[in-house]
Amino acid sequence: MDKSRNRYGQIRKGKQLKLSELKESTEINITFRLNVREFSFRVKVLAVMGNELITTPIRFKEGVLVFDTKEVILSVWATDESGRSIVWKEVKCDKITHEGRLAYRISSKNEGDYWNRRGAFRVPVNLQGVAQVGFNRKADSVVLKDLSALGYAFTMKGKVEDCIGKPVRLIFDDTKLKTHLTLLGTVVRIDPQANDQYLLGCKLIKENALVSKYVAERQR
Repeated sequence: MDKSRNRYGQIRKGKQLKLSELKESTEINITFRLNVREFSFRVKVLAVMGNELITTPIRFKEGVLVFDTKEVILSVWATDESGRSIVWKEVKCDKITHEGRLAYRISSKNEGDYWNRRGAFRVPVNLQGVAQVGFNRKADSVVLKDLSALGYAFTMKGKVEDCIGKPVRLIFDDTKLKTHLTLLGTVVRIDPQANDQYLLGCKLIKENALVSKYVAERQR
């Protein structure tokens, strides 16, 4: 077993990392900003060659997405075993052929840094809600534990070991503050709890002004 990875396929917590220190089969996110919009796609590391990663490509319509790094700002994200995000900036991504198939060759001169989340104050919530994890699973009753402008965490029962990277739609009501919110995120962390419960940490897909307003109200 590859000791650099835990049961959820995430890289182990450590100091700054080079892209080349990631392992085969690690899932990473390629994030890019075009004009004022930000996009993120998950790919898998196929091979590590020197200081470069070979990954699966992002398929778009009938082809593969190609990046012009002069116009598009690229970064690569991964998570360590505690769910903390690591980001590599100023990434170069070229389309190549690897073992007869289209792939990406990714490189960066920079080492990965842990993403600084100190600006996102996390408030405890502890309210009932319903959440759908992935596209092929029914909605489950959950407890929203905490929330910030960047992400949220909730507990639920059931098999969730394979949910890293999957989308989550969570809906809850706060009758005291007369608030109804829908949270759209991606699972980045799973922690087993007692009584067959799991804590799922999620990153919001995009910033939501209503979430920021609610967090501010909870702090009062």
